Amino acid sequence: MKKLVSLVAVCLVATTALSGGAVAAKKKKGVRQDVSGSILMQAPPSDATSNPNGCYSGVHRRIAVLSQEQVNGVVGFHFDIDPGTWNKKFRLTPGSAVDLDITFYDGFGTVEQAAETSYAPYNLGFETRDNNGEAGIVPPNTTKVIVCMKTGQQASFEYSAGAGVK
Repeated sequence: MKKLVSLVAVCLVATTALSGGAVAAKKKKGVRQDVSGSILMQAPPSDATSNPNGCYSGVHRRIAVLSQEQVNGVVGFHFDIDPGTWNKKFRLTPGSAVDLDITFYDGFGTVEQAAETSYAPYNLGFETRDNNGEAGIVPPNTTKVIVCMKTGQQASFEYSAGAGVK
């Protein structure tokens, strides 16, 4: 019986070691993330303290939290960030002459936090004032992103990050 238990233990250790190696061998090189979407209308500012230079992505974030992320494309568009694109270049390109902004988040928060107007999770926004979109480096440790419209209506966009993005 001891030999059987020992044999099972050795097999478990070997299986764990081999499967770990297999996972490491499958590690992605040159990760790229491409997302396309559309937004119907601008998000209204919440109050006088809202950022006058950018779109107010907080409106979409709160709606997303309350709807369990089952809404997209009305006053913003959100998606998850591929961690393989952290610290890599991104580009947000509008499909028409509109001013789009992009905000990276470390999470959207809870329903209770969404109801609290003073709560805002860590975020980093890119808010260039033109119709050429946005470009930069994907911030590390961000998990979600919101694209929103500063000016215009019914905008489509393409987001690309990671390998091959210039």
